[in-house]
Amino acid sequence: IAGNGDTKSYFQFRRMAAVSVWLLKKMGSEGAKAVEDVDLLSDAPLMVAKKLLVAAQLCGVSPSELADILPTALIQGYGDKVCVFLTYLTKRALITAKHTWSPLTYKYIVRNENTEQNRTTWIESN
Repeated sequence: IAGNGDTKSYFQFRRMAAVSVWLLKKMGSEGAKAVEDVDLLSDAPLMVAKKLLVAAQLCGVSPSELADILPTALIQGYGDKVCVFLTYLTKRALITAKHTWSPLTYKYIVRNENTEQNRTTWIESN
């Protein structure tokens, strides 16, 4: 359990926070400035979680998106709120990087029972 008082306290939180800090730094100067003084090993998890939420807003994640995500939900390091938070950060980081996606391509095999030969067909998604 995260934060159970042993030497691995808040292990999951610190991993989640490290990914968050990395994503925030990928977003540019505002994200980097907001988390430059965060020390994941010695800062209190609640303080780190608050800084992450503030930094997310500075980087363009809307306050309405973050309205349901409380710092206390993040310090667990797991759960639906953590996943939603990381999704918002990832989305903003990809937008900032101007990342584009190719259309999805699906592969399926058509079986021809008369000739016992298979045919591979590729379909592009629009």
